[in-house]
Amino acid sequence: MSAAQLGWDPAMKIYLPISNAIEPSYKVVNQFEGADGAGRYNIHWIIDVVNKGKVEQYVTVSIISNRRSAEISARSTVVYEVIKYNERKDSKETYVLKRYWRPIRVNNPELYPTQGELYERLDDGLDLEPKHAIAHHDIEIDGEIDSTLKLIRRNLVAQRYERRGKPLPAKRTKTDPEPSALLPEDRCHTNILMPMGESIRRFCNPLELLSYFPDCIREQKRGHDKLIIHRDASIGNLLIFERSNGTTFGRLMDYDHAKKAKEKIDITSYIRDLSSSELDTKRKVLQYNLAYVRQRKADNVVLGLNRQVDNEVLDRALKWVFEPGHAAKYIRDVADFTGLGNDASEKPLCLSDLGWDEKDGVDKWPDFANRKHGPGERTVDSPLMYIEQELIVSQGTLPYMSGDVIARKTLHIPHGFESRPPFVHQAIHDVESLFWVLVNLCLTRKGPGAEMRREELDNDSPSHTGLRKIVNELFESKNDETLKEAKISRHDYPELFGEEVVKYFHPYFEPLKPYVLKWWNTLILGYKFRGEEFYNIHYHIL
Repeated sequence: MSAAQLGWDPAMKIYLPISNAIEPSYKVVNQFEGADGAGRYNIHWIIDVVNKGKVEQYVTVSIISNRRSAEISARSTVVYEVIKYNERKDSKETYVLKRYWRPIRVNNPELYPTQGELYERLDDGLDLEPKHAIAHHDIEIDGEIDSTLKLIRRNLVAQRYERRGKPLPAKRTKTDPEPSALLPEDRCHTNILMPMGESIRRFCNPLELLSYFPDCIREQKRGHDKLIIHRDASIGNLLIFERSNGTTFGRLMDYDHAKKAKEKIDITSYIRDLSSSELDTKRKVLQYNLAYVRQRKADNVVLGLNRQVDNEVLDRALKWVFEPGHAAKYIRDVADFTGLGNDASEKPLCLSDLGWDEKDGVDKWPDFANRKHGPGERTVDSPLMYIEQELIVSQGTLPYMSGDVIARKTLHIPHGFESRPPFVHQAIHDVESLFWVLVNLCLTRKGPGAEMRREELDNDSPSHTGLRKIVNELFESKNDETLKEAKISRHDYPELFGEEVVKYFHPYFEPLKPYVLKWWNTLILGYKFRGEEFYNIHYHIL
């Protein structure tokens, strides 16, 4: 039998830098040598990568991540820092090489693209540098795709068997798995070569940090326009890249859990089919609701508006919230958010006053709800999963997940809805994930750089108990229910976010507080009304 048939990967060999030799691993089992000495943890691999039809060799410098890579379980991803083999003596650039076992989705590859294909779609039509991926390909052994079911198992599958002392019943019982459940998921060994980025923690100043988040939101919007949603925005997936001219930008990487919709569908517009007289009646009722002032003596809050509202604003609110009372609440809340709620100006409130003047209005939306999940895709119904004690819930990493995803349901019942709508992972959830990354940085860091964690988080000073409590509850607790409840609580009482969270930001991030609060309030408006701030969330944050 060949080495490949016995389990060795012929696309990987061991590089021995001292002797400058390249050998299959089975020939040097206990004689590993690396640039930093001998031993199995100093292994340098030579890995073949196919780029534009040609095989290029890369040598590993270090392992960036090797989660669940000891055996083929799920993706078994290994991520290396690599350099070109022919440049090893004078390397000009380092790269990231990701090797993993991707699920094979034979049905409808257009709907279930590989991660490398998603990167191509994101870059298509854009003059971007560097690209998301330099090369990607499935690994072949002797001309055959390296796959778990066909190549490794040779289509052998498990059979029902008789346990000792428990005869196999003649018929399948309700508790027996379906025959299809015994069929192992077929996975294909894949390479993705990517440019090297830096952690978002290595920002240089608050202004630079703030610029990286709009970069990532623009990428989210580009993906969303191409029917792609990321579903795993976390601090480890936000990277800083350098252009050829020396400028830097932020980018969202790792589309492992990304999902592509089949098509866009019409968004419900409650006024689309109204006659002019019916629409005029709706406007009058809405204007009445807006002008109506009710004084709440307990907290001295006025719920009316002190100025007129033009018809474009009325129509836009009614487009999303058809019942005039709820539509009035929508306009009032946005006016309060923009600081115009008690403005007595004689000029009528217009679309630009409320931030509703986005030129490319949204009438169609990617249909993520009716797109069936493919093999290996995680869904809101997927069981909880731990990777190296880090909880992965549904789609993404728990500390940075939106409240809806963590709760596995829609937390806010939008105004005008009779019941809680079913949960579907949407663009606003990924934007909220980016928000939690920024909040984490402002709470836990004292400045730029990878080693700038706040000392107060790791001592017992009673003056910083509140800080440690909020960081533990939102991001660092070992109890997943604590993380979950803390996130849900923020959504239950969104008006307390400033005094419960933002007040603990390190003084270095003081200039970012207004931006963070605006971002939070925009998210809440989006969830509460499912209107402009929900369907145009990228525009409103940018």
